[in-house]
Amino acid sequence: MQTKHFYLLGKVWYTFYWAGLASITPYFNVYFKQRGLSDAQIGVISAARQWVSVPSSFMWSAAADRLSAHRAILAAVLVASTASRLGLVWVSGFGGFLALVIANQFVTSPVTVMCDAIVMSNCEADGDYGKIRAWGALGWGGWSSAAGAIISRWGMAAGFFTSAIITAPCVAASWVMRFGATKQQQHASEQKEEQAHKEELAEQQGAEHGSASQAALPGGKGDAEQPPRACGGGSCSSSCGSAGVDAVMSAEPPPPRGEVRDDAAARARAAASLSFSGKLRLLLSSGEVWLFLWQSMLQGFGLGIYQSYLFILLQEMGASALLMGLSITVDCIAEFPAFHYQKEILRFISLDALIHISVITYSVRLACYALLPLWGSPWTVLPVQLLHGATYAAGWGAGTIKSKQLAQHGLQATMQGIFQATYVGIGQGVGSLLGGLLMGRLGGQIMFAICAGLVGAGWLVSLAWAALLRCGRRRAAQTPAARVAGGGPGRSDSAAEAGKPLEGGLSGVSAAGGSLSSQGAAQRRGRLPTASRDEVEGLVLVREPSDIAGPCTVVIKP
Repeated sequence: MQTKHFYLLGKVWYTFYWAGLASITPYFNVYFKQRGLSDAQIGVISAARQWVSVPSSFMWSAAADRLSAHRAILAAVLVASTASRLGLVWVSGFGGFLALVIANQFVTSPVTVMCDAIVMSNCEADGDYGKIRAWGALGWGGWSSAAGAIISRWGMAAGFFTSAIITAPCVAASWVMRFGATKQQQHASEQKEEQAHKEELAEQQGAEHGSASQAALPGGKGDAEQPPRACGGGSCSSSCGSAGVDAVMSAEPPPPRGEVRDDAAARARAAASLSFSGKLRLLLSSGEVWLFLWQSMLQGFGLGIYQSYLFILLQEMGASALLMGLSITVDCIAEFPAFHYQKEILRFISLDALIHISVITYSVRLACYALLPLWGSPWTVLPVQLLHGATYAAGWGAGTIKSKQLAQHGLQATMQGIFQATYVGIGQGVGSLLGGLLMGRLGGQIMFAICAGLVGAGWLVSLAWAALLRCGRRRAAQTPAARVAGGGPGRSDSAAEAGKPLEGGLSGVSAAGGSLSSQGAAQRRGRLPTASRDEVEGLVLVREPSDIAGPCTVVIKP
């Protein structure tokens, strides 16, 4: 499928899917309230609905990556999600609602995970995702007012049936959408083929050279075997002795002092050699990943409070379903440009800065909701909804791109699942449960004020965490291992990145538990000095000019 056709298909999918959700999901808690459930029971259902997203998103996304069945899983869970959501019309009682909501969320949470992973895999540039995802905001906001009018006229049951009808076209579109290779993967594949061709030529040249040398010696053999190639001033065995680190040196000329060799083909071979669990362990060993997940949880917490209890607060203030629908429309007026111009926004604001902005703006937004009763009219909620672009749209779009950048080869859908499980499952789940408990005891106004303070405090923690990671990278840049990679304290800025993870998740050129063969016939094996090994953290490409005569690949074995 051509890129422009896929982009069109993705826009259609997001438009109809989010319009279908807008038909009823914002009114879930109002519906439960009408059916006689208490605030505490609503809080438990809302929390359980989000928490089941954690295992569900991870399980379905991991299965899709391992089985390469992204399209089939997307279509299957979409059908099950639509059917189980419609079933809420016929159940009653706390136990019945709780059981069906959990079942529905188990098949609903992976829907956006699968679609986002498929779309990201087909985007020519990371910023293109926002232009496609923006149509989901258009469907959500454009249909919300009509959905509110339908519910006001015919009741909640009409909203459930409308949702099922609008979502139906997405099933057919899902079966056409294929998981594609990213540009980085395509480049790595091309480099891998080119590298294999070079290795074959080098082996042929080495064989020819060996045959010629053998024929020129008396008796067809050398008087003595050639001594092993020395690592700098001495042999590898005498200068190196660290177990678990293999330095494989090639006959290829060494890179300039302080240069880190970036071999996409080697990275692709190393990634392919790892098991799924090995890739996952490598991913979750990064402090940057855990900081990102903490920020995602804070955003989800803020969104969970807003989505679960804003309409209940508005209802207590006398708002109609029409006003609730209009509030969602205003949401999307702000959300659409934030998604659509994401690529342009990222030219001026870094991805990490955009995530920080999203977190702190959630705190401001919740504080404004706490002030609504003091402002008097429920219609004052409409200007506050304009913050949706800086909170949800900016944070979700940046998080989706960040997940792609952090993911190893073969874990694209899995990392999207971890991100969305943390955001929706843990963050929104905790927000829904805590919000319900606080609202039942203290009322909506105090609940929103307390939660605004919690998000603000969490943002300060993320600032301190990010500062510690930066300090750690600076200290690592001054270690002996970093000086090995860069040729000393005065190395270039490009060499200073030697110890940092490369885009795509794998650090350096190899991965834990694997090893790469050298290029050419004159292969020699050596060992890094023990002092260098002890300082290596993660996976880095290093070069010791005095001890190793050529470039080397460092493989840290568990």
